[in-house]
Amino acid sequence: MLYVRYGLLLWIAGGTFDLMDEIVVQPRWVAYYCEDLLRLSGMFITAVGIYRIISRINLLYVDARSRSLHDELTQLPNRRFFIDTIKEKLQQPGPLALMILDIDFFKKINDTWGHLVGDEVLFNLGRMLSDLARNPQISAARIGGEEFAIIVHGVDQPAANTLADTILRQAAAIMVNNQQPLSVSIGIGFHHAQESQESFIKKVDEALYAAKHNGRGRVEWAW
Repeated sequence: MLYVRYGLLLWIAGGTFDLMDEIVVQPRWVAYYCEDLLRLSGMFITAVGIYRIISRINLLYVDARSRSLHDELTQLPNRRFFIDTIKEKLQQPGPLALMILDIDFFKKINDTWGHLVGDEVLFNLGRMLSDLARNPQISAARIGGEEFAIIVHGVDQPAANTLADTILRQAAAIMVNNQQPLSVSIGIGFHHAQESQESFIKKVDEALYAAKHNGRGRVEWAW
């Protein structure tokens, strides 16, 4: 804004000298240095200021856009990003698998050790899933309080099952308050032709609840 402010002042000063030239006869050097130079300098500085403002606004927009699509605690993409991504992946050829993961007894973790420990668990699990998502075939997101989604594109059923087992194993390596391993439940399924996005997500979500019902710390498939 300082560039724009000073640029406009110079521009106005140059215009003022130009107006005074119509009223009072001025030396030629005034026209050169006080009219043209001030006007051109003001225009140039104002243009630089406007360019800097536009660049700053663009950076703020990109940052705001990124924040709107990411969870602050885990730094994973959020539910909005998840919905956009799965919609995009459904338009691409190749098999598409979805996992929905939920931390077992998360309320008990918060009640026993406090919300700071709960947040640490979420952060560590998010970091683990973020590491897995470095694979371009995998996208991970936090879609709820203690619920996460993993989209896997272009892999077959054995590979998807291996990935789910890997997530169970790596989650168990996360120690809750340095006292007990973390347990998670996973529902997983593949998208079928002509199946709507809503039905796809719903059947995997139901598989997650089946994993919870059948003992937790396990994987259940949706067919």
